[in-house]
Amino acid sequence: MVYFDESGFAHDMLRMHGYAPAGERAHGVKDSHATGRTSVIGTLIGKVLLTVGLFIANITADIFIHGWRRTFCPNSCPPP
Repeated sequence: MVYFDESGFAHDMLRMHGYAPAGERAHGVKDSHATGRTSVIGTLIGKVLLTVGLFIANITADIFIHGWRRTFCPNSCPPP
């Protein structure tokens, strides 16, 4: 079984939780002007991480398919 999936986050996403020493308040910096998105595409076979691709963009179907062809089956997949 091969798993090939995408996940990502927006750069302006607010954090709802933080860590601090016991009894102290957690402080952070909010950048409300950040724009963009970071996406990750990864391939797993069983429990083995085969590939990871990092993209500073929204993933489209073309990027996803190109990632599959380039990273998982460069010699065995037919050309598009």
